[in-house]
Order: sequence, then C-alpha cells, then structure tokens
Amino acid sequence: MSDHQAVEFYSSLRKDGDALARLAAAANEAELIELILDEAQGRNLKLDAKQVKAGLADLGSLIGNATRGEELQDFELELVSGGIESAREQWERAKMANGACR
Repeated sequence: MSDHQAVEFYSSLRKDGDALARLAAAANEAELIELILDEAQGRNLKLDAKQVKAGLADLGSLIGNATRGEELQDFELELVSGGIESAREQWERAKMANGACR
C-alpha cells in the first residue's frame, strides 16, 4: 500500500478517531481489510485488497510516507517499532477498550 492513494488514505485516517474506532472493531484480518476498503471508498479513494494487504505488511513505510515528518501518535510509534504483530495487539486492545488506537 505504498502508492500515492494509500498514503493519502492513511494521512486522512490517522487523526480520525471515529474511523480508527470503526477499524478497531474488526474481528480478524479479512474483516479489517473489508473495513479499510469501505473507509477508503467513503473517502473517494480507490484501493484494492492487494494494496491493503501490502500496506499492512509494511506499516513502517506507509506511516513514514503519510506522516511526512510530523510527530507520530503513540499507536503509530508502537506499530512502527513492533510491526504487524504489534498492530494486531493494538487492534485487540482497541477492540477491548471499544475505542480508537492511541
């Protein structure tokens, strides 16, 4: 998900607590991908499942490209330092707290 649209999507998503909470409700990776695709469509961005999977596999690059030197949020620091396993843990924590990753 390192193409321009994917970076644009994450840039618009990263500070949207409501959208992050919706994504955090995903029960598994397949559901997360579907939620991301729905969210992207709602933002008039065309992404496909292949792009989303690639982005989830390379979160560090995606976050780096999207933040453009801005200070990372706490959940982003954890994602970058821990990779996809940390991302799954973040989603689980967010689901349990019924809120967005922070």
